Amino acid sequence: MNSNDLYDFLRESGFEVGSTGGGCTAWMRDFPNASVMISSDSDHDFGSDEDIADCGIYVGVTEEYGEVWHGVASNADDVPRLVAIAIAKATNHILYAEYRGYPE
Repeated sequence: MNSNDLYDFLRESGFEVGSTGGGCTAWMRDFPNASVMISSDSDHDFGSDEDIADCGIYVGVTEEYGEVWHGVASNADDVPRLVAIAIAKATNHILYAEYRGYPE
């Protein structure tokens, strides 16, 4: 998988480029009680295969109080698997938050 295929995968999976604050960008998808963010070296542009190998691609789940989970891919082929885990974690966080009665 090359970077363009990865960008297509992220768009088709409901991710959009957004600001993380402080001038950094990431691919983001919001859920009711958590968000999934994907970036490399604080940017939504992952660069070349060499850049990805050097910096990695961070896939993380965050919520109002901080990070819930994260993984780092060393190549583009690993990103879809980490995205699937992140979405499952974000969905699980939603269910747990609703079960515990946390506000939305």
